[in-house]
Amino acid sequence: MMRVPRAALVAASLARLSATGVARADDKASCMAAHEHGQEVRLANHWVEARRLFLVCAQSSCPSLVVQDCTRWELELGPHIPSVVVSAKRADGSDVDDVSLTIDGTAVGRRLPVVPIPLDPGEHVLRFERPGWPAVETRVTLHDGEHDRRVDVRLEPPAEAALVSTQSRGAPVGAYVATGIGAAAAIASVVFLVVGKVDEHNLAVSSCGVAGTCTDPQVSPIRTDYIVSGITAGVAVIAVGLGLWQFLAHKPDATAAGAWLPRLEF
Repeated sequence: MMRVPRAALVAASLARLSATGVARADDKASCMAAHEHGQEVRLANHWVEARRLFLVCAQSSCPSLVVQDCTRWELELGPHIPSVVVSAKRADGSDVDDVSLTIDGTAVGRRLPVVPIPLDPGEHVLRFERPGWPAVETRVTLHDGEHDRRVDVRLEPPAEAALVSTQSRGAPVGAYVATGIGAAAAIASVVFLVVGKVDEHNLAVSSCGVAGTCTDPQVSPIRTDYIVSGITAGVAVIAVGLGLWQFLAHKPDATAAGAWLPRLEF
């Protein structure tokens, strides 16, 4: 059997003791740093980070006085930290899978957490994303001790989201205005046409009409009625056509625009 020199054993023992001492010194420094920094971030209302630091300095490897302080602070702070519970659903109420969540610009995960998410008090921006779908952002303001705040969003596929967005805005105002102008012009055209016909009949049965001696001043008003009737009829056609075009252009796609038309099957 090979015998290890006594001096080598002593040197190895001293090395292990030295390494242990350095590790303990590092642990103590980490405990003191967490103890001090945790108090600072707690005062700045960064309660989630403060609680994490208090859990670090509450470990049994830390000095006993530090452990006492950090344990007490963590127990005091825990009930005050607000939290949210998130979910994403389709329009029919079914859950949407593989939705990633970002809170205040920091990614939380590729799938929504199923447990409450602790957050600092104050306003937060939550962004829900699914590949190929429009993202949804929502803002929440959390208060001291507000636990399990529900944040439910609805995600829609691209085509369905565009359709809902378009329909929710309603038809454009210009379409109603143009159609109204067209209807008014059509009524005016009929009125002038009827007045012209009545005046023409009355003039035809008058003495000058029978004799064929009616003058231009007698015929001119009738001619004017017919001209105005024709102009207003043209305005009616243009305005109604413009209104219908705006209604159809407002539809999300050609299929939706023609959905009201009867289908012919051959």
